[in-house]
Amino acid sequence: MNGQKIVVPLGGKQVEGVEVKVVNAEEQWSTYELEDGTKLQIKIALIRVIRTDEFTPDNDPVYLVNSQNLLKVDAPSSLRKHSATGDQ
Repeated sequence: MNGQKIVVPLGGKQVEGVEVKVVNAEEQWSTYELEDGTKLQIKIALIRVIRTDEFTPDNDPVYLVNSQNLLKVDAPSSLRKHSATGDQ
């Protein structure tokens, strides 16, 4: 778990940190239904986690994360673009 120290930007300054590997993940979809009938599903996927040498006011370490939002859209037929050939 003790990796090599790296320097990362945080709050306008450079701080030291260490990359922390994810050993277990439970990525679940959040589902939202919009007033136009569209259903959105979104989840976040972590790409990289860095624990800095900085601490919150509650004395917890500050973590920086690189992540990607994943989105699934299920729109009603009336909102979908239909091709000129009639394919949907």
